[in-house]
Amino acid sequence: MVADGLAQFGRIDTLVNNAGIFLSKGFTQYTEADYVAVLGANITGFFYLTQLAIAEMAKQGSGHVVQITSSLTDHANSQLPAVLVALSKGGLNAATTSLAIEYARSGIRINAVSAGLIKSPLHPVHTHEGLAALHPVGRMGAISDVVEAVLYLESATFVTGEILHVDGGQSADDAGHEEHVQGECSCDGHVDRFARQPGRALGDGGETDEAAGWLDGVERAA
Repeated sequence: MVADGLAQFGRIDTLVNNAGIFLSKGFTQYTEADYVAVLGANITGFFYLTQLAIAEMAKQGSGHVVQITSSLTDHANSQLPAVLVALSKGGLNAATTSLAIEYARSGIRINAVSAGLIKSPLHPVHTHEGLAALHPVGRMGAISDVVEAVLYLESATFVTGEILHVDGGQSADDAGHEEHVQGECSCDGHVDRFARQPGRALGDGGETDEAAGWLDGVERAA
């Protein structure tokens, strides 16, 4: 992918690490195959592709890398158990701050967008009301919310090492909100539908139709 970008554009200015798998299950229900799949997509793919991209950015003395992570990394919710998401996306958050410092004087910025639940074809319409209740603002996010966050980070040249929360207030909330929405989220029976299947996306190769929408929006806006 990096080679293709260089062949077409002659340089790599921005990498959006958007590929991944979101799989919600109870901790003891995860299988070895689940572990390999989620960590492979969310961590291994990020690691090797970002290595290649940053190597090129270092040669040109500039660049920007953005990870799409999840608010579940720092706002656990018993109604949406997802420890593999927390493990892998939390790892991306940690890598974001570490790389930001490592490359701060090389002209390369590293940031992340920590997203809440985004309204897209990934989530059937009948689940929207319950999922909206998981956010203090009372609604799910829109694809455009994530697009605008990525574009902000792209234009904010003094910002690096930032984990930008685009989650309707989830990261600022405490356990009181989860208690408030107990019984309101119609997620039971829907958990397996959170498993993201491969799809098309810009950035680092694609994770879902939802992801494709986010990054297609970035391309159009740019």
